[in-house]
Amino acid sequence: MSLCKKAGKLVCGFDAVCDSMLAGEAKLLLFASDVSEKTQKRAVEQNSGGIPVKSLPYMQQQIAILTNKPVGVLAVADVDLAALCMGAFAAPAGQPHKEEPV
Repeated sequence: MSLCKKAGKLVCGFDAVCDSMLAGEAKLLLFASDVSEKTQKRAVEQNSGGIPVKSLPYMQQQIAILTNKPVGVLAVADVDLAALCMGAFAAPAGQPHKEEPV
């Protein structure tokens, strides 16, 4: 996620993420582990483009270390970074995501 932020492709906050989804920019929808079910439901309802959705293993206060504010809804606005995040979050805990040799 820090790479997404450094690249300027991490969208933070419910309204900004919904705007990003409506504009077709969001490629991955992320939720903090402690975001409310109501907020998740509202964001998913806005996800008419079938954007992949992942729950993060981090709480809003932990995400605030990266974003400088506690946020429960985030989006990645780059297809390659979204794929990298999907792979990283799918890796077993404590094991980094490994690229397959070409």
